Amino acid sequence: MRKLLGVLVLAFAVIGGLSIMGCSKESPLASDSGNIGRLSGPGDAVSTGQSSVEVVVYNQDLGLVREKRKFKLEEGLNELRFTDVPTLIDPTSVHFKCEGATVLEQNYEYDLVDTSKILSKYIDQVIKIIAKDGTSYSGRLLSFDGSSIVLRLDDGSILSIQRENVRDIQFPSLPEGLITKPTLVWLVDSKDSGEKEVEVTYLTKGMTWHTEYVALLSEDDTKMDLAGWVTVENRCGATFKDASLKLVAGEIKKVEEVVPVLKDVLTLRPEGGFEETPFFEYHLYVLKGTTTIKNNQMKQIELMNVLGVPVNKIYTFDATKSQNRVSVSIEFVNDEKSGLGIPLPAGKIRVYKFSSDFGTQFVGEDKIGHTPKHEKLTVEVGKAFDLVASRSMTSAKSLGTNSREESYEITLRNRKDVDVTIVVIEHLWGWAEWEIVSSSMDYVKRDASTIEFRVPVPKDKEVKVSYTVRYRW
Repeated sequence: MRKLLGVLVLAFAVIGGLSIMGCSKESPLASDSGNIGRLSGPGDAVSTGQSSVEVVVYNQDLGLVREKRKFKLEEGLNELRFTDVPTLIDPTSVHFKCEGATVLEQNYEYDLVDTSKILSKYIDQVIKIIAKDGTSYSGRLLSFDGSSIVLRLDDGSILSIQRENVRDIQFPSLPEGLITKPTLVWLVDSKDSGEKEVEVTYLTKGMTWHTEYVALLSEDDTKMDLAGWVTVENRCGATFKDASLKLVAGEIKKVEEVVPVLKDVLTLRPEGGFEETPFFEYHLYVLKGTTTIKNNQMKQIELMNVLGVPVNKIYTFDATKSQNRVSVSIEFVNDEKSGLGIPLPAGKIRVYKFSSDFGTQFVGEDKIGHTPKHEKLTVEVGKAFDLVASRSMTSAKSLGTNSREESYEITLRNRKDVDVTIVVIEHLWGWAEWEIVSSSMDYVKRDASTIEFRVPVPKDKEVKVSYTVRYRW
């Protein structure tokens, strides 16, 4: 049989001005609050402290927690209780490990105490109410709702008191079955007595991590400093003190729910906050030392910081994205020669530019995908103010029942005081088979339906590009 350790008195803050307060320590109803929520009895295992906690965070709403706690077990049956677990824990994912002990039964108790639950357990039982003016009433609870509490007093009279006028409610004990925090409970059979280390592993929702980058362009737009930050969010309902932190890169599969996480390896600088190590088909990023991950906290930790990455500023015109605007982007290669050569996790990148005349200014932002090393990245930061483009179809004609020709002209105007090169991207989506039959300048075939012109445009000049495409089906 389970018994409550001592007689409990609880304190709660309730919306609308009602507070349920325990008696003072001088009251005969008071007890040691440190034992709230822990049941004791013959064979109960006594915790002697937590030895370690490890938190592994995936990229979207998933965390893995591995805790080691020491318990004093008696030979035979013991009830072992893990408190302070996340409210968003997946209890079906729990793995229990303890040398010399066998699990006979596992339970997850989450019927947490609150005002309404305690009052509902005390229907037809005696409680004590203290009004805001200091008057106390002792009587049998008949009913309650959001606005009032009804008691039968000792003299047989009925009292209905508005909850907004209640200062304290005192209960003689915590009702059976209610606990103060989510708890994992095991019934274990121990081969012997003594202190044992128990390792518990489980999954929880409410944890995620993502990457943010900050780039600072040089004054001549030829180099940039690139810093990356990991942001870890914890909304699982538990705090993990002095935890070792690991981040997972890989794509895991969950039944009925795919949790997408990073696909690439991130090899970090030795002086950084994380070290990368492979595990199974994924990669772990291990934080040096430990950190406390509080519930409802967003924690940022530096991931990387690289200076002097060579970049190119490029101008692009794609009429399918913008009819008359030219995009400006920053392009760089993720290789060792550039000072990188590290697979970069997906994330938002904010770009700033330094000027000796105007200081540091924000010039735009974009998102990058998961990028392996040796790949090229293009970060679009905005539209060029002094570059104008337009595109028009100049002719279209049928060449029979299975062929057609279309002609296009692209006009580019440069109102800047320097020469530029604009990359013109054309999508050939008319039919499955196409052929460029004429073109005013050379082009590059990017893929099965895209061609690209690299067009030099002198300062304060206009340049036209034309071509004819023949489709067959």
